[in-house]
Order: sequence, then C-alpha cells, then structure tokens
Amino acid sequence: MILGTLQTEAYATVILRQVVEFLGVPDDVPAGVAKRMERQGGSFNGCWTRSSCPR
Repeated sequence: MILGTLQTEAYATVILRQVVEFLGVPDDVPAGVAKRMERQGGSFNGCWTRSSCPR
C-alpha cells in the first residue's frame, strides 16, 4: 500500500476500484480519485529525481 500523498491517479483508481468491487458499494471511483488528487495539493507533480522536476 502506498501512502495517499504519494499515490498517482492510476494507482488510486486501481485501489478504489478494488474496494468498490470487494465491498459492493456504489461506483464513485472517479470522484474518489479526483478528491485524492485534490488533497495532494501539488505535493506530487510526477518527478522522482531533481533533474526531472520542473524548475
């Protein structure tokens, strides 16, 4: 499991989809993923090394 602040949109989608399928709850995956990405507040911008980060 990856901490929420480090999750990518693709990872969060997979995890939330598994939860929906396992629990049989209403499918609100897109809204859940959007909220997770919003909560990150720019803490992840897709760069892993200093040289690949925007300046």
